[in-house]
Amino acid sequence: MDPEEKDLDDMEQEELELHLLSNLRAGNLCDVLFEFVGCDKTENMGQAETPRKLKAHRLLLSYISPKFKKQFNGPIGKSRNIELVDEMELIKIKEFSYLAFTNCIKHAYGDNKVIGSCTSMDILFEMLLVSRKYMMKKCTEAILETILVGRINKKKLFPDRN
Repeated sequence: MDPEEKDLDDMEQEELELHLLSNLRAGNLCDVLFEFVGCDKTENMGQAETPRKLKAHRLLLSYISPKFKKQFNGPIGKSRNIELVDEMELIKIKEFSYLAFTNCIKHAYGDNKVIGSCTSMDILFEMLLVSRKYMMKKCTEAILETILVGRINKKKLFPDRN
């Protein structure tokens, strides 16, 4: 194979990967819809809250999480009750906030700054719970490193301290 031909193939591969990544980040070709039910605190107590939603890709989630992989590829039939919304599998999240869960998913999509820019220790620790529950190893490691090494923006977390 001609070296120039190989470079062209490498460039095409990189271009394809960038195109795919940009489509993933844009939310194209989503096949999973997370709906957050009753897990976020609202300022308007007593009023019905419209559930927040997050679109994602089954393939990526299966790759980064053995728990998602088992959930998506588990037994079919009565034991796996699937609800579809706009041709996407609906998964209801009741135990985690929209922000914590979304930040973990953003990290899975390659946003490595989302953890270090977190402005609340509560959210950071909730993200740790999300990443541990769904066995998102890289996300868990990044959160622990942020907590232990102190890469958190302390001015945002502790604005009253100098």
